Amino acid sequence: LAFAVAACSSSDEPAATVNGEEISAAVVEDFAGGEDALPQEKAQVLSTLIQWSITEQAAADQFSYDPTEDEVQDRIDELVSDAGVEDLAALAGSNDVPEDVLRRYVRQLMIQDEVTAQLEAAVDQPTDEDISSELADNPATWTFVCVAHLLVETEDAASEALARVEAGEDFAMVASE
Repeated sequence: LAFAVAACSSSDEPAATVNGEEISAAVVEDFAGGEDALPQEKAQVLSTLIQWSITEQAAADQFSYDPTEDEVQDRIDELVSDAGVEDLAALAGSNDVPEDVLRRYVRQLMIQDEVTAQLEAAVDQPTDEDISSELADNPATWTFVCVAHLLVETEDAASEALARVEAGEDFAMVASE
């Protein structure tokens, strides 16, 4: 993994380069909301775009997955339909994000789904017998105990508090008194 970062300007100069793939300052500015975006917003967007580039490259290299524009459009069409809006512009507008940002985000979701599916398929799922055996062999590892206590001055006060809780009073109420 190699990347370089430069100060963002409104030119087509690269704001960052990730494994040879350039992210232009203009794209960062566009994704951040335009010329009026604060430097912190541009820095956050640049960080996100770097992460997305790394994810896209790794998905292609390690999982042989690089969704086509048609596949991304199909997924967008599903989202548009599910949201009950007319098109990508309406969906983007309803989420107050530029269309290209939403399109790239959908691409990231697709990559996440595919990589997750491939990883799940590569792992043998435990059987009920495996689970029962693990629980029996290592009960302390899989047991969670929640303990609550009251600190009172006398044994009589402790007995009275215990009787109230056992009778159904709320523990927190008894503890607050």
